Amino acid sequence: THGLINTTSFHAAKLLTTIEGGMIFTNDEEIFQKARCIRNQGETGKYYHEYLGNNYRMTDILAAIGNSQMDRIDRIIEMRREKAHYYRENLKNVEYPKELPNTKSNYFLFVILVDERDKLNHYLNRNGIETRITYPMPISEQPVFKKYSRGERFPVAEEVSRRVLSIPLHNKLSREEQDYIIEKINAFLG
Repeated sequence: THGLINTTSFHAAKLLTTIEGGMIFTNDEEIFQKARCIRNQGETGKYYHEYLGNNYRMTDILAAIGNSQMDRIDRIIEMRREKAHYYRENLKNVEYPKELPNTKSNYFLFVILVDERDKLNHYLNRNGIETRITYPMPISEQPVFKKYSRGERFPVAEEVSRRVLSIPLHNKLSREEQDYIIEKINAFLG
């Protein structure tokens, strides 16, 4: 982990899922204890609530669903990385987010950056290829955060939001399906 806290989501669309929920990682004992209280209605003692909290406890059944995937998660990630590599080798005229040194993407999503994103999105959808515009606006523009703005601009986030498109990448994606997706994207982008 980088910093004091790292989080991960176990939403149904994620690589490792418990259908809902997530996990907090920390080496800081104080943060750990506070998070433990917050996940349990803010209780620090029996019926004594020191923090505002909620019921963030995971059920045993959902934990078992997540745990059952652990023995194959490395293979799932490797398959996704192979499919991502195939896209990178064969797609033309697209950019990709940079993979930083000493990092290794699990390719939860396969994201491309294109100038005519909206037109490509409609074209692919018309050709039976489901896509997602995952983050259509920077987080700084979301109403919940915009009220805290001090007038800052985030030009890189703004550009990525205009150009980002997620194309299919999942465990069952066949080479033939991937070739069809590549063919359509390359035909559109020329």
